[in-house]
Amino acid sequence: METEEFSDYSSGKGSKNLITYQGDLNYDGRVSMKDLAYLNAGAARVNSGGEVAGDVDANYDESIDLLDLAVLDKDWGKSCLLYTSDA
Repeated sequence: METEEFSDYSSGKGSKNLITYQGDLNYDGRVSMKDLAYLNAGAARVNSGGEVAGDVDANYDESIDLLDLAVLDKDWGKSCLLYTSDA
């Protein structure tokens, strides 16, 4: 089944919505060191006079601070990924 809105979604089952954790800043399905690195890079950008990058502002308050780190801490180690072992 194809619709105009989902013309490239061939199976027609599901949607293109991404469901993940608030602390998953790089949208890989888990909250890990990569997300902490993204947050750190965002903080470095602000500290060097740049603007707040919305994609690393974990709590959406237009600042990079300890409250963003608290979001990552709350979700730390969580994963949306399902692993199976094919033996």
